[in-house]
Amino acid sequence: MSSTLSASKRVALAATLLSMAICASLLDTSLQTYFQTMPFLRLGLSNIFVLLGVLLLPVSEALLIATGKVLLPGIILGNLGPSFLLAATGTAFSFLVMLITRKKSSIYFISQSGAIFHNLGQFIALSFVLPEAVTPGMLRLLLLSSIPGGIIVAACTYLVLYRAEVFLESSLPDTL
Repeated sequence: MSSTLSASKRVALAATLLSMAICASLLDTSLQTYFQTMPFLRLGLSNIFVLLGVLLLPVSEALLIATGKVLLPGIILGNLGPSFLLAATGTAFSFLVMLITRKKSSIYFISQSGAIFHNLGQFIALSFVLPEAVTPGMLRLLLLSSIPGGIIVAACTYLVLYRAEVFLESSLPDTL
């Protein structure tokens, strides 16, 4: 679908998705702090905009969104420590899986795969950063939490795609 967008629309879309991903990441952090959940258990709202980037933009521009949604909130909040490493690892795993599955899968499968691998990446990073904190129960919790997270991200992404069809001047892919 990325080939149907003009260069100026791609730049505008990438900038919009990046800014929205940053805002969603900051909101996620605020909610996590307010409800005092575990640092790695978040709604993942910023993943909506990464998934949109993966579906609508070339890989290089989608990668910019994925990288920016982790790096810029980390800089803004002054948090480039262990939780930044967990977020970066999870995003890298998720991004790669979404790229692999994006051509021939439904939006729900792409999102669910991304959510599962995001949490798996975080678990692997945590095992290196804080090995004493890693338990088998934690992996089960992370994988179970990825199910509703992946469904919510996919549903929100689908709604945005449906509403944005006029802007994009193209029809939705058959796999959605």
